[in-house]
Amino acid sequence: MKIRKYSYILCMFAAMVGIMTACASDEQEEMFPGEGEPVTVKLSIDTRAAGADDFESQVKTLRVYAFHNGSLVGYYYGGEDVQPHTFKWKLPQGEVWFYAVANEQAAGKLLSENKGDIFVLPGETVGGVRPVEGLEVAPDRLESLTFSRLPEAEYMSGGTETDKDETGKKYRSAIVPMTCKYRGTVTHDNQEINLELKRSIAKLQLYFAKADVADAGEGQLYMGRGLYLYNMPEYGYLFPKEKYEYTGDFNCLEGAGESSDSKNQKNGKVILSAGWPEEPETAPQEGTPEYEVYEKNLLEKTHINEIKALAHAGNTGTKNFQWMPAKPIYLFANSNEIADRLEVLLVLVGDRYPENPSAESSRGYYLKILSHEHKVGSDGTEGHEADMQYVALPEVEANMNLRLFSVISMHGHVAMTAHWMIVPWEAGGGDVEFN
Repeated sequence: MKIRKYSYILCMFAAMVGIMTACASDEQEEMFPGEGEPVTVKLSIDTRAAGADDFESQVKTLRVYAFHNGSLVGYYYGGEDVQPHTFKWKLPQGEVWFYAVANEQAAGKLLSENKGDIFVLPGETVGGVRPVEGLEVAPDRLESLTFSRLPEAEYMSGGTETDKDETGKKYRSAIVPMTCKYRGTVTHDNQEINLELKRSIAKLQLYFAKADVADAGEGQLYMGRGLYLYNMPEYGYLFPKEKYEYTGDFNCLEGAGESSDSKNQKNGKVILSAGWPEEPETAPQEGTPEYEVYEKNLLEKTHINEIKALAHAGNTGTKNFQWMPAKPIYLFANSNEIADRLEVLLVLVGDRYPENPSAESSRGYYLKILSHEHKVGSDGTEGHEADMQYVALPEVEANMNLRLFSVISMHGHVAMTAHWMIVPWEAGGGDVEFN
């Protein structure tokens, strides 16, 4: 009786084990559809702790999604409490699509193709590999995500935060959104998958200089009315596209050509604010205390946003140029080209260069640069000339660092030569890499 009883128990146990094994196998096959047994993949993420002026490469938060045959098979979350980001994943063999998003908070609200409801990236925000059950996300949805908020450099010191004069101000770079899309093949245990994060935005830096004094004559040169950027898209893609047809609105070209002395420039994104304080419609009477204050203000404002750096022919080293404003300017990608984009388009006051960039010619970025000259002639008379010029920029891609170097001469009239150059986004260590 005992033998039969124990045999019965053993049979029941074997049956239960068989059922459990079958269920586990079925569950695993459902989770990891495809051929081959799942294997353990190793991922290591370098967060590169950034310094006080090096926030553009810092990873504050990180989400990584893994897809196999269109199904989500892995999710990882890393925050500042998980350092370094090192983890192992059990993933199916075969082609796996990896999507990584860093610093999502810097992008603000996420929409699909800039429309519809706000999309919140799914998954727990507790560090480590997390369950994927119930997470509704797909590769095509991630690739459609757009954002409309650009990061801003943070004011640190010099003058005051609201002061129009940018000379001497110091800023700290911003935390920026970064992403990676990678399709790789998982083949064996302890395989290392290397991914590369790239910034979802571009960066623009503007450098100005006067021509050598001996060549151009002495005098004060400054950006009295500011700098303005045109054809700024309303949004960018979180996962940048190589080419896409932008369907949103730009700030338009029509009416952009105000005079160089206008206090109200139209439609452009303000890069450098007009430096002049507001003037009274009528000046006080000469000889009065009020006039003394007025005259003092007139003298002081000639130094506002003054260009002090001298250029040397053929040298684009930043030490010979003045970075103004002294902060990075972040841009959405704009794959459009502007006509004759390799040329500097000059629009001077008067009839010498009457043509503005045409609204029909392109939707590419261009800058409006307003400069002023003050100098004293050999006869002792004071000279003043205001100037307005347009500079076309190249196609702008995400993760691009675009630098514009402009040399302004004062040969009887203000004239400018400018060129741009595309350089690696080196400040902050360049591209952030997994492993």
